[in-house]
Amino acid sequence: MADQGPPYISDELLAYLTRMFPDRCPQPGTPTDKVWFLAGQASVVTHLRHARERGVDQQLEPPDGFTANS
Repeated sequence: MADQGPPYISDELLAYLTRMFPDRCPQPGTPTDKVWFLAGQASVVTHLRHARERGVDQQLEPPDGFTANS
């Protein structure tokens, strides 16, 4: 299967994911497995943000009929 790139990633989706899974330092005493779990969540958001930026650079347009609420 050929890599077709990411689907359309809206600004609204990125804003929501950034609020839900912020990239922040863990509190002292946080168990190591929790630190890695939180880092993984933030890493996915960062990946999507970079994919969105590449899409904007390529003038990626939302699909026909796309609305922020769909």
